[in-house]
Amino acid sequence: MEEHVKNLAQLCRLCAGKLHRRYSGRAASVYPVKDYAVDIFCCFSTDIRQDDPEIHPTYFCASCRATLTKYSGVASTSAASSKCASTTAGPSTRRVAHQWVKHPEIGTCEACEMAEKTVQGGRPRKRKFLGMHATATTQRIALDSSIDMEEDEFFEITTTSYRHHGRLAPSRFVAPLQSLTCGVCADIVDRPVQPPCCEFLLCASCVFAHHQEHDTCTHCNAQLRLSQYAAPHPLLIRVLREQLVRCDFAGQNSLSGCTVIVPLEKLQSHCSNCSFITDVASTHRTISPSTTVGEIITASAAMLQGDTANKLLAKLITSMQVDGKVEQWTGRRPITWVKITTPSISSSEASSRVLRRRESTLQDISELVCGGESGSASQRVHSTRVMPKESRESLLRDAGVLSEGPASGVGLAIKADLQLPWYKLRKLQRYLREFGVPLESEHAMRQKLHKELPFDLLAREIPLTVKDGNISLCPVVSFVNLVDVVLHYIGMNEKAGTLVGPAGLPQDEIWVKVGGDHGYKSFKFCFELANTAHPNALYNTVPFVVFSAKDTPANLAATLSPYSEQLSQLNGMKWKDKTIKLSLFGDYEFLMKAYGLSGAAGRHPCLFCEANKNDLQHAQSASTPPPRTLHTLKSNLQAFQSDGSRLSRAKEYKNVIRPALFEIELENVCIPVLHLDLGIFPWIYTAMLKDAEKLDLALAKFSTDIQQPSESFVRVSQQHHRLQEAQTELAAQQQEISNVQQHLYFVMLHCQQEDQTAMAAVAAVQTHWAQLKQAPQKLQEEVWSSHCQLHQLIVAPACLPLRVS
Repeated sequence: MEEHVKNLAQLCRLCAGKLHRRYSGRAASVYPVKDYAVDIFCCFSTDIRQDDPEIHPTYFCASCRATLTKYSGVASTSAASSKCASTTAGPSTRRVAHQWVKHPEIGTCEACEMAEKTVQGGRPRKRKFLGMHATATTQRIALDSSIDMEEDEFFEITTTSYRHHGRLAPSRFVAPLQSLTCGVCADIVDRPVQPPCCEFLLCASCVFAHHQEHDTCTHCNAQLRLSQYAAPHPLLIRVLREQLVRCDFAGQNSLSGCTVIVPLEKLQSHCSNCSFITDVASTHRTISPSTTVGEIITASAAMLQGDTANKLLAKLITSMQVDGKVEQWTGRRPITWVKITTPSISSSEASSRVLRRRESTLQDISELVCGGESGSASQRVHSTRVMPKESRESLLRDAGVLSEGPASGVGLAIKADLQLPWYKLRKLQRYLREFGVPLESEHAMRQKLHKELPFDLLAREIPLTVKDGNISLCPVVSFVNLVDVVLHYIGMNEKAGTLVGPAGLPQDEIWVKVGGDHGYKSFKFCFELANTAHPNALYNTVPFVVFSAKDTPANLAATLSPYSEQLSQLNGMKWKDKTIKLSLFGDYEFLMKAYGLSGAAGRHPCLFCEANKNDLQHAQSASTPPPRTLHTLKSNLQAFQSDGSRLSRAKEYKNVIRPALFEIELENVCIPVLHLDLGIFPWIYTAMLKDAEKLDLALAKFSTDIQQPSESFVRVSQQHHRLQEAQTELAAQQQEISNVQQHLYFVMLHCQQEDQTAMAAVAAVQTHWAQLKQAPQKLQEEVWSSHCQLHQLIVAPACLPLRVS
């Protein structure tokens, strides 16, 4: 018996497999059954509380625990594990634990034999691949072994079937017995059979269908084969045959069908000769005027079953003059009959009245198929979503929901007219798409713009100076031929009738302004046509060079120097009978860089003349300074370069340190009024404030020369005088306090405790110091009061008017 207990300790309680304990140091591989009693009962239908340690193992394996974790307390429909077979008991799928037997007194038992097999060493033999998983093969063999009889042979052991036109539901019987109810389908048993392990009846068809997937009893999970089922006791069969049952064509409402009640064994003969079928067939010709069509069809559908009922219902519905819906009970889900008249004309040719009636019919059918109004709406949404895009758009256009959309090129026209950048045009596209007005895609518009652009664009990367003085490759985009672009733009404005210049421009000249500015991480060099109504407007500005870097002198020279010759060619060119003249615009910093000057902080800061900085500040020069020209700029640059190009000596050469980028005379430069005003106005405002302060001080200083001053002005002067005296006295007392405090610290540091004279001096100094500390507080309060009174007197209007002789 001790050897038997040792063998049990090597086996799993649930699947009888070998327990692997070699991984117990890393993770648990065996589990005590007493800790999982409830889960084992729910999953394996096994109560381990009654286990005998000499019969049942006390541990189970990790594979069974995985099965337990997955299926414990849950109705599962998946296949059983490799070691635990499955069975169906009621509505849920459960596992079957191994059945253990007591060890005999003589001989060996199953547990000992399995333990001896598990201790045999050696490498396990490799299994051959049979085309399917080994577990599935084992289960299929187990199921095939349980089906040891053919269907016809199995049905021969039972009685005759009484199920002809429908279910043998207990509600059809006058006094149904619970003992005659099938444990699977819950109807009165048909062809009853009885398992050897349980004393209850089952339908033969239910048992055969169950054994197609399982090899156990439907109730107790015991291992069973079809040959083990037997017919029930003859007395039970006799009681079943004598059960009183209603006819298959019995009604369920006031328009009752056949009311005959017969024993179950006579049901077939009665239904074959039931007179109610003929009566119902002629109902549509003999109904009374008070009976509605819907009541007759519904009552007839509730009574009838089988092919005969279907033919009769079709005949009844077809003979009706109105549309109706009929629900026929089939034993599972009811079938709804709907009368739909074959149309004589297509909906494309029908009138609006016919279309509305057909739409109502389609709506009713959709609600029947989809399960209500909400289901019908969801189905329509799904049908529209899965429809091909072209078909969906065509359908929406035909319905008037989606317009045809703007013509090709409208998106580019909107961008040009509204002066929209691409990111704003994308926002407009999304907004219009919400209202069913789609625009062309951005890719299509860019492709169209590239094809329609009459000039070539040049895009390249060149080394430019970026942040912190580093050199990096930066993108540069520009027109290849600037002259053609300007002439084309002038022609467009003439064709549009906008080539009308403001007052003051000669009629035989066309003024073109070129210039640039840096903004939002890029520099834009563009041209504007001055002979338009709004030459400085954004829509009249055409950029022709754009690069992503700062506008340093080196970057400007690298990107704009190639256009110097084209601008010189354009300046003075004849267009029809008019002459083109160029002018340069931009902020003051850009203009200084364009003409090679060091900047506005040099000795000669003016762009237009050679005036000295000191002469500009003090206005001491009586003569007019000479103007700058392209010739003087070149002369000063040559002298600067001959002197070694030293920036420290740039002031000696009128601050010219680089060659000019363009051959445009300085007299044709647009004065940057805005930038000059932003620099001049703060200086004027500051000077005005200083002069106002000086005037206030002069008025206060020479107030004594004013005859008959006002009483308020006198009070202000007196209060101001007292405030100055209080502040002076306060400063003197604070200095005295500081001196006394230092003297006190010195005396206390060097005097001895036994020196009475020194200690008395210390006490006197401390008393004086305490008195001095109180005096500044009073003076501070007096100073604060003087400040308040002075403020009130100053803001008072009585102190403003002064009479001067």
